[in-house]
Order: sequence, then C-alpha cells, then structure tokens
Amino acid sequence: MLFFLGFDVSKRRRQATFYLIFLVFVLELKLHEIKDVIIFDNVPIVTPSGEKLVKPLSITINHGENVIVTGPNGCGKSSLFRILGGLWPIFTGSLSSPSLDELFYIP
Repeated sequence: MLFFLGFDVSKRRRQATFYLIFLVFVLELKLHEIKDVIIFDNVPIVTPSGEKLVKPLSITINHGENVIVTGPNGCGKSSLFRILGGLWPIFTGSLSSPSLDELFYIP
C-alpha cells in the first residue's frame, strides 16, 4: 500500500494516475500550437474507448478557408471537432492548430 498525505492509495488508483500522467505526456507531444493554420497529420478519429471511426486523416486548413464537413450519422463529423477542441485524445499522428482562445468553429 502507498500512503499519500494520510490517504491510502490503492494499486488501481496508482495505475489510473500513471495512465493519466502518461496520456497527458503523450498528448502534449502530439498537439502543436501554430497560428493561422489547422493541420491534421495522420490523425485517425478514435473514440476515448478505442473504437476507430475514421482511418488516419491528413488535411491542412489555412486561415480564411471555409470548410464544410458532411457525411452520414456516426461517420465521425462531431468526433473530428472533439479532437480539435481537445476533448478526445490523439492516439497517433499530430495536430497543429491555433490556441483554443483563437479558434472559432461551429460544430
């Protein structure tokens, strides 16, 4: 058992904390802040539970370009914006975009 500030920390919690720290570290390596462009470089759309929705996607959207994302229900349209907004993790590839306070989109 591990004790931290008087609290008993179970093995399961230690593992969960390790995975969370690992995910934050990995995500930081895959997210790059850049001005005036959004670049998805070999980024698959994968749910947080690991379900792959879309094969790796590579696209560059420059400042001033208008983009419409269309497709049938469940194909990954909203999921693309969840990744862009940092709500879902990037498992492979990399994403470069302006900071969230400089980014505006209507999902």
